[in-house]
Amino acid sequence: MRDIIQACELVDGYRTGFSDDREKLPAQHNYSPLYVFGWLNGRDDRIGKPRDTAENLRRELASIEQLAAWL
Repeated sequence: MRDIIQACELVDGYRTGFSDDREKLPAQHNYSPLYVFGWLNGRDDRIGKPRDTAENLRRELASIEQLAAWL
């Protein structure tokens, strides 16, 4: 069940980032790290400019998922 919730956070973040017109999330927010990662990916796809290599992004996501597993 936790995996499903985490996947939903990631997808929700992506969809919002893709449709949002902001460059950055507000400095103070209560979004989960998975949501933020998804939001940044959605924003990157919207503007057509990746913020890092795919390999580095996969590593970052793996680290976030490990952290989320402890919560």
